[in-house]
Amino acid sequence: MRLPRLELPAEPPPVARWEWFVVLAATLLGGFLRFVALESIPPGLWYDEAINGIDALSILREPGWPLFFVTRGHPREPMFMYLELLGILAGGTTAPALRAVGGVVGTLAIPATWWMARSYAGPRVALLTLAFFVPMRWHLTFSRLAFRTILTTLFCPLIAVFLLRTLRSGRRWDAAVLGLLCGLGLYTYLSMRLFLLAVALGLVIGLATAVRTPARRAVHLVLIAATVGLLVLVPLGLHFLSHPEHLSGRQRQISLIDQGAEGWKRIGRQAIDVALMTTLRGDHEAKHNIPGPPRFMQAYLFAPDSADSHARWRDARRMGEAPDPHGTGLPAFDLLTGLFCLGGIGLLVGQVRHRQWAGLFLLLWLLLGSLASVLSFGAPNMLRLMLLTPLAALCLALAANAILEHSGRSRRMAQVGIAILLVWFAAGETWRAFAVWPRHPQVWESYQARFRDVADWLVAHPMRAPVIVAPSYFVADTPTFIFLTDGVPGLVSDAIKPAPAFPDTVWVLAPHAPFPPVRFHAPTGSRAPVEVARFHDLDGAVWLSVLEYNEPAGD
Repeated sequence: MRLPRLELPAEPPPVARWEWFVVLAATLLGGFLRFVALESIPPGLWYDEAINGIDALSILREPGWPLFFVTRGHPREPMFMYLELLGILAGGTTAPALRAVGGVVGTLAIPATWWMARSYAGPRVALLTLAFFVPMRWHLTFSRLAFRTILTTLFCPLIAVFLLRTLRSGRRWDAAVLGLLCGLGLYTYLSMRLFLLAVALGLVIGLATAVRTPARRAVHLVLIAATVGLLVLVPLGLHFLSHPEHLSGRQRQISLIDQGAEGWKRIGRQAIDVALMTTLRGDHEAKHNIPGPPRFMQAYLFAPDSADSHARWRDARRMGEAPDPHGTGLPAFDLLTGLFCLGGIGLLVGQVRHRQWAGLFLLLWLLLGSLASVLSFGAPNMLRLMLLTPLAALCLALAANAILEHSGRSRRMAQVGIAILLVWFAAGETWRAFAVWPRHPQVWESYQARFRDVADWLVAHPMRAPVIVAPSYFVADTPTFIFLTDGVPGLVSDAIKPAPAFPDTVWVLAPHAPFPPVRFHAPTGSRAPVEVARFHDLDGAVWLSVLEYNEPAGD
């Protein structure tokens, strides 16, 4: 049976000088959006971010060069931790230093996405893709965080570029770079395994149906890409041979496949949620997105939930009574832009019907990449779907370009309409990213801002006390506090055995109810404690005091 002949996208013209200026300006603007107010937006430092920082510190302090990290039972690929080490060396053990790594990677993803869009759809679509990608809240938010998933937004478009270059040119060098990027991609994030499956299928289908080269040459290209990729994977592969549990450890933690019939029913429901995430359903996690009830018409301006609403949510969560919130956050886009994204996906389907290889590969990227959330709990999960953000920007651009191409005599009106859409999109996305999301009460709570406040205060103030006593769960069970106070002298747990000798001055971190109290008993004869600092919860109540104990002079 003969396979239908597929067509590769036309080779784009050489990049004009003005295009380089536009790409540079877009990258600089995107970098500004990803770094401005990084110290305060978002507040706090999430558990997983802090664990990445702790692991980065362990590279310096523990022997060997680890190839996998399993701190606190979270199996994770190594590349991001090594990059985080560079951030720590440059900026210290601070939240902005950790998050700056994501900012750099997210900024580099901007020209990479433009290159991918230009290779697959031409110069005009590429520039439209830039216009959608730079302010896209989905990508912008994660570029300001210390999550390793941001690496997928750099590697996926680069791999897509060299996949197409390999098919177009048939050069061994392009195939070697493709293999190199694929091998390195497996050091980044778990969802890259699904993307590389799409790449493998795209390469084989392309060589079999879209490239007019001898079969021997096609086999050589596959072997070169596979050999280089496997050579890059040798260190990680050897690690998996000695620690097979790390290969599928995280996958087993989050997968629904092994939960029987109920798991498959939930997968079906989640597939619908992921399919609707551009317009109707959103990620419920405040760490990723603006939480709240699903809304059909997404207002351009809307206020975060009130403090009373937040208090009810917090109390219900503490009592284990909070309802299942899956799919109840803000959709990835407002309704109008979301419909444009769906229109772009429809255009990819049309390309497949017209035997275009690009549409087939991009749909494979979309469908297989979506499984990262469909098959795991908590869909739609924007963090696990970060690898789709370059593709989402391309779909938006394809829809906008189709309107321009088919506007006929109304071309000027279509241009004005698309310009208004781009302004609407950029204004709405940046407003939600900088003015709405960080002010939401659940964001403050989820990012453990209270612990960062205390840690930053300890680092910023001169240590007048040789010993600082903290509750054991601060220094043993709270990675945010552990990472940010790394190197603070004299910090000890209240559970330390034996208790440290009581010096002239001691600071005690004393949480208020309902938080567990500190276990500290001042020696007989010491003066009554003096409160030197207090920290407030989001509702204004004091949740922790720093108490200073002093011995009477001459004792």
